[in-house]
Amino acid sequence: MKLKTFRFIVMAMFLMSAFVANADAKIIYVDILNSAGVEDGSAKYTFNTIQEGVNIAISGDVVSINKGEYAENITVDRSITIQHRSSNDVVVIRPIIPSEPTIT
Repeated sequence: MKLKTFRFIVMAMFLMSAFVANADAKIIYVDILNSAGVEDGSAKYTFNTIQEGVNIAISGDVVSINKGEYAENITVDRSITIQHRSSNDVVVIRPIIPSEPTIT
């Protein structure tokens, strides 16, 4: 019973946090198809790996991922949001090193 209650509370907190916007949050854009030769995380010059976006994000920032299949193991060491750009987008992350977690 206590475990179910705990899970419910954690899920509720997670869902509520998805709707709370941080006024100072920066959106960092990622699109695996970026071939412009320039990457700065802006909507025009997206990073082409999720890890690049995570690396420059500070706590509270959002890393917005465009649809596609990404091959990488991602390490996150701060409180950020990683989300797909559109609810219709399909984002697949496959680990480069299958024996290690895809996201840590």
